[in-house]
Amino acid sequence: MRTNPEKQYLAITNLSAAVSAAFFLLTPLAEAADPVVSNISAVQRAGTQLVDITYDVTADTSTVWVGLAISSDGGTTFSVPTVTVSGAIGLGVATGTGKVITWNAGVDWNKQYTTAMRFKVSADDLIGPAGFSVIPAGSFQMGNAMTADRDISDAPIRTVTVSAFYMGTNLVTNAD
Repeated sequence: MRTNPEKQYLAITNLSAAVSAAFFLLTPLAEAADPVVSNISAVQRAGTQLVDITYDVTADTSTVWVGLAISSDGGTTFSVPTVTVSGAIGLGVATGTGKVITWNAGVDWNKQYTTAMRFKVSADDLIGPAGFSVIPAGSFQMGNAMTADRDISDAPIRTVTVSAFYMGTNLVTNAD
């Protein structure tokens, strides 16, 4: 994955973490310029627990994937939940200026306060190596939802968040 090295709290998503060891040999044949996220700002709406994060994004592609990470400790860790978001986030965000992500802090981080809040907006054009498809970052529920299934009592339902990664589009067998 190409990332922007600017020091403006831009995320660097590790796309290769979940890919097989053979992936390191593959490189894209043609590489576009890195997507660039700039002019990030965040403002809480008066009288609400909604936070509007605005940003600009440019890329060689017309759309990008956009992600958001939030820190409550000045950027040391980005562990604040970002589940209840809407707006210009996820797959298919058109490049341009004045993009807005709305985060519902009242749902994800209710009745907590910090003066050290930081927001990290990342963008990826999702152009991967030939023969691979990108699996976008996201969150999902994992665990045992069947109360009658006593064999899996140690698997409570929880939210799991994964980074984006590439997956081969062709079946690979032991014979290969």
